[in-house]
Amino acid sequence: MNFHIKALSIATTVVIWYIVAVTIIAENFAPLKNALAAATGHHWVSKGVFALILFAVVYGACVFLLTDSRENPKPVYVVIGSAIAGGLAIFLFYVWHFFA
Repeated sequence: MNFHIKALSIATTVVIWYIVAVTIIAENFAPLKNALAAATGHHWVSKGVFALILFAVVYGACVFLLTDSRENPKPVYVVIGSAIAGGLAIFLFYVWHFFA
C-alpha cells in the first residue's frame, strides 16, 4: 500500500494547527468548550473525533488534487516543525493561563 507522503504531511499539519487553535479558543470561549463537551461527553474526545474527520477529509482532498508524487522530505520537516511549534504554543498558553 502506497501513501501519498505530501498529502499525509499536509493533512497532519492542518490537524496539528486545528488542535492548537481549538484548544486555545475553547479555553477562552466557554460556549465552544461546552459544545465540544456536549458532542461526545468530553471536550478532548470531541477534539480528537473532529481531528480524525478533518484528517480524512484533508488527506482525501490532497490525494485527489495533488499531482506531484515525488518523494520529497520537506513536507515531513514541516510536520515536525508544526508539532514542535504547536506543542510549544499550547504549553506557553497554559503557562500564561496559570499565571494570569
